[in-house]
Amino acid sequence: MNENGYHWYEIGWQVFGTTIFEMPTEKEISISHFKRGFGGMTVPLWRGEKYYDKDFFKEVFTERIERYYETQFSKK
Repeated sequence: MNENGYHWYEIGWQVFGTTIFEMPTEKEISISHFKRGFGGMTVPLWRGEKYYDKDFFKEVFTERIERYYETQFSKK
């Protein structure tokens, strides 16, 4: 790529672990770890969600919190 004059190359999404918003598989985490081995820098991508219904918001976030709790704190 250097020989062809490329200075930047996008290698795709990077995941760093489980959050309330994202629950990557071990495979996805391993792939991201491999990609980071090439060096470079991480550029943040800000994104958000807007809820127009407070009951729907409560339903979605309750499910996310419960799923996060189960993956992070339940006895294995």
